[in-house]
Amino acid sequence: MMEMLARRFREYALLLIVLAVLLIAYMLYDISFYRHHHLSGWLLFYLLVAQVLYYVQKRSERLRSLLNIQWLSLHVDFGIISILIFLVHIGANLPDGIVGLILVGSFTGVVVSGLVGLRIKRHYQAALARRSGREIVFGEIQARMQTVAIQADQLMLDCAAKHQRSMLVDYYRDRLCGAMATPGSVLAQLTGQNDHWLEHFGNIERLIPYLHADEATMARELLRLLRTKNELDYHYAHQGALRVWLLVHIPFTAILLAFTALHVLLVYAFSGGA
Repeated sequence: MMEMLARRFREYALLLIVLAVLLIAYMLYDISFYRHHHLSGWLLFYLLVAQVLYYVQKRSERLRSLLNIQWLSLHVDFGIISILIFLVHIGANLPDGIVGLILVGSFTGVVVSGLVGLRIKRHYQAALARRSGREIVFGEIQARMQTVAIQADQLMLDCAAKHQRSMLVDYYRDRLCGAMATPGSVLAQLTGQNDHWLEHFGNIERLIPYLHADEATMARELLRLLRTKNELDYHYAHQGALRVWLLVHIPFTAILLAFTALHVLLVYAFSGGA
């Protein structure tokens, strides 16, 4: 805990130093040259390109191993610096043209979605760590659900073959069979209101004293499979939420990149290349 706090302190201290250096450099540039907007504009452009590297490294194992740095922390720090430079760049008034307004809107969308995504990422990752201490690959979750469902169905078929009348098989057929192979309620898992699983666990545990010995063994195995399914539902909901916000953040980033390039072209076209 203390090590994490010390690392955070070093990161914020370095960020403050960088901001101070940038502020002093900008003030000196403003005094020496008349086109101070060019400096802030190009700083924003380079920071935006650097931000895109965060998404590139997530898909490049070679880049991650080559540059052993805290990518998320760097991404957040660059974002904070970008906000301050953007405010300096646009000044006190909103731009009049449509390109400028789209730039402001897309930049605001990137910032807001980024802050929301950071909050979701830190909260849900902590929740997943507390819940199971391990991460299940998101792309494998539904396949694992199918496997659990097949195992549960086969278990109940074996039980039905041995016992013509089984309360356990009846309960599974009426209450559980249809829910095993598909993800459960995402909202219920995110809000912690998945009481239906606790109800199923309790109902099956109360059935066990009335079952034959081998039925009771199958009931306990079914409980294990149900708990596995509940765990998979939990990971599916929380990891899915970590991905949904990217459907907002990445399109805003793409719009910002496109109109930043257009903005640069227009500025140099109407300034005669100066």
